[in-house]
Amino acid sequence: MERIYKAGKIGQLRYGEGEYIHDCSSSWHVLTTSPSHWRNWLPSTYYCTHSLGPIIKITDLRPVQVSGFVVPNLISREYGREGDDWGILIIKMENDAILRIIPWSIGPHDSIWYRIYGTDGMMENNRWKDTNVLNVHFQKLWEKPKIKSYLPEFKKYQKQAKRSGHGGGDFFLLFDFVNSIRKKERPPIDIYKAMDMTLPGILGYRSALSGNIPIEIPDFRKEKERKKYENDNWSPDPNDKKLMKNQPAPSILGEIEIKKEIYEMLEKKREKAMSEIKKQLEKAYKI
Repeated sequence: MERIYKAGKIGQLRYGEGEYIHDCSSSWHVLTTSPSHWRNWLPSTYYCTHSLGPIIKITDLRPVQVSGFVVPNLISREYGREGDDWGILIIKMENDAILRIIPWSIGPHDSIWYRIYGTDGMMENNRWKDTNVLNVHFQKLWEKPKIKSYLPEFKKYQKQAKRSGHGGGDFFLLFDFVNSIRKKERPPIDIYKAMDMTLPGILGYRSALSGNIPIEIPDFRKEKERKKYENDNWSPDPNDKKLMKNQPAPSILGEIEIKKEIYEMLEKKREKAMSEIKKQLEKAYKI
């Protein structure tokens, strides 16, 4: 999608969508270690790099404003999570394009999906199954559309990538990181682009707590912008609450009370799962 966009084949971004819907409830005992684990208190808008990051990488455009919405905690408390069930971000980009982003939700049907509308066409991956298949619709004004669906192949390091996790993504993550250090080059996603992908989730939760008002997203490439936020300690992390007063709760509903029995049930499941994992590791490595 990045190659297609940067070749100018669908024109300039006007509207985009990205979503990361991932029901982790049945494996929560393995994904967390205790009630204070970060996954239990993280606001639902925070985990936005999976859904927003690709659109920023594809277009090289910066988000400038965000309005945040959440679906309050109803299901999450039943498996020990204090954050809300869904997060939704409406983001304005620097070229006035608009994005609708679902940073994270509990499901029930998993979806890792991206859609980009440009001035000369649109593209999106399959949504329900075969999600690596790309669908492209080229159509300049007054011209007939050209439609294509196909499974993109890796241009480089195909064999190595296919042996790694996340559809080959794990290989490139590590390769680019190591390569940037060895060659002393800027990585594909530097600290500033990482902030572009992260800040909308943090500020989106502020927006949700303030009646969904639009909030400006700072550009930390500029010293003046960094200065404005350098003493900003606003945080829903329970550890920060011990040090600073008037911190927000992880849920828009305020502090969520989790029944003691739920944590006890999770701990029993966790112990059983860890015991099984230990046996598998011992067998695999012949310890």
